[in-house]
Amino acid sequence: MEITNIAIDKLNPATYNPRLDLQPEDKEYQDIKRSIVEFTLVEPLVINKDMTVIGGHQRLKVLKDLQYKEVPCIVVDLDKQKEKMLNISLNKISGDWDRVKIKDLLLELDTGEYDITLTGWGEQEIEDLMTEFHIEEEINEKEVDENMETENECPKCGYKW
Repeated sequence: MEITNIAIDKLNPATYNPRLDLQPEDKEYQDIKRSIVEFTLVEPLVINKDMTVIGGHQRLKVLKDLQYKEVPCIVVDLDKQKEKMLNISLNKISGDWDRVKIKDLLLELDTGEYDITLTGWGEQEIEDLMTEFHIEEEINEKEVDENMETENECPKCGYKW
C-alpha cells in the first residue's frame, strides 16, 4: 500500500456516497475540522485509480474549507462494484468500545492541559460515560447514642460485657 499526495482539485467525491453531506455548522463537521487543525490530517483518504473518493468524503470537505492544496491518499485499483462495497464498509464497519478502557483513557487524558473534546467525545458523552461507572458510596452509619447501653450477654453461659 502506498500513500501519495494528490492535488485536492483532482479528487472526485463519489456521487453514490450514502453518508450525509455535512455542513460547516454541523457538530461532526466542526469536530473533524478541530481535529485536523490540532493534529493535521493523520488518516489518508482512500481513492480509486480514477480519482473517485471511496473513503474520506467528510474530511475532504473540511480540507477544502481549510484550503489544503493536496492531500495524502491511499490509491486502490478496484472495479466499481468493489469500490462501492469498500465505500460502505469504510463507513459501516467499526468496533464497539470497551467502555471501561475508554473511560479510563479519557480520565487519564483529562488533565486540563488539552481540550479533551479533541478526542471526538463531547462533554455530555464524557459525563454520561463517567456517571455510568460511578458507584455511589452508601453510607449506612447508624446514629449511635453515646449514652446507650451496650450490654451484651452470651446466651450459653450468661457472661455479660
